[in-house]
Amino acid sequence: MNRFEKHLATFLNFIRCALVYGIIVIAISYLIELFFSKEAVYTYYTLVEASGAYTSSQIATAQKIHLLLGLCMLLSTLLLLFVVSKKQKTTLSAYLWLRGFEKKMLAESMFLLLIIVLVYHAIKLLLSDTAPDNDLHSKHLGGITSPYIVVTELINKPLTEEMLFRGLFTKKLTSDPKQKRQRILLTSLLYTMVSHAPTLLFAGYVFSMNMVLSWWHEKSKSLLLPITLHLLINAIGLVIDVTT
Repeated sequence: MNRFEKHLATFLNFIRCALVYGIIVIAISYLIELFFSKEAVYTYYTLVEASGAYTSSQIATAQKIHLLLGLCMLLSTLLLLFVVSKKQKTTLSAYLWLRGFEKKMLAESMFLLLIIVLVYHAIKLLLSDTAPDNDLHSKHLGGITSPYIVVTELINKPLTEEMLFRGLFTKKLTSDPKQKRQRILLTSLLYTMVSHAPTLLFAGYVFSMNMVLSWWHEKSKSLLLPITLHLLINAIGLVIDVTT
């Protein structure tokens, strides 16, 4: 096999994996959004009371149901990755790069992400955009400080989404170090596509954040770093929403 054929084979394998695992990740991501969105709660409300007058007990029940669905999705993701790792004849921990990382990396990556957060919210302020970025912040879920919101934002979503995108999808694209940029770009684009961004500004924000997460995932060779960063950014987002 000459050099051209080798590069062509690598490129075709990259495209094949991107399509196959991209479809899998998109399907699971849409299920996550379905379970975590206020539309799913509205569906529950419609089933229990057609009049649209929701009691506090009904809201609490809806929160518990969707929290349970989110935890089921997390466990399902773990099971999927466990099966994949077994097929690769390795452990789940080794397959997902569940290893430690340097504190310096956390500080540097967090600094970059905070700059993106500040720039995004500054632009929102200049545009007088007060619309919520996420359906989870709807009052119909009991407010952004409800246990449902906190557990979903700080546990379910960071773990599930990072394992799917940077754990499964990125890993399946290619292990060729020369295609690191392609992996980072494609993973970030896919995540942005399934984020249901309400505006182009928010889509740019999500894409930028994912570029940073993917870059530091590649650099640290640890999935724990983007999981930690994802959790911290979600926590900062909750604090910003509470104070504003």
